[in-house]
Amino acid sequence: MLEDQFQTRFNAWLKHVWKRTGAFELKVSPVDYLSFSAVKDHQEAALYNAHNGTCVYKLPDDTAGYKPFDAFSLAGVEAWVAVMFRCRDRGRKVFYMIAIDDWIKQRNKSARKSLTEEIARKIGLTCELA
Repeated sequence: MLEDQFQTRFNAWLKHVWKRTGAFELKVSPVDYLSFSAVKDHQEAALYNAHNGTCVYKLPDDTAGYKPFDAFSLAGVEAWVAVMFRCRDRGRKVFYMIAIDDWIKQRNKSARKSLTEEIARKIGLTCELA
């Protein structure tokens, strides 16, 4: 499963299962680990601000088709890195949601340069696509 396919299915999962406000950065990995550098500095900062401060974002005007509104502000919401490991495994549905504060803590304390699926299972929420 590619990230855009994960995104489509994840959006449906948010609407029908999660049903809560939040900020999410999705990542896929073909193996059982994901480099911490896969979440870029600006993405981590935006997630951190959405949870611990305020994140304001203006949607681009050049967006083709339906644009729901011009901008949004997220303050004090749950913020997550959602990771699907072994994304090329046929029928893979399991993914992990790691709270941004836990992601940062793990990145800072880890001797590794990557998050393993085993650690994600311990520090995150185990979720499954429909």
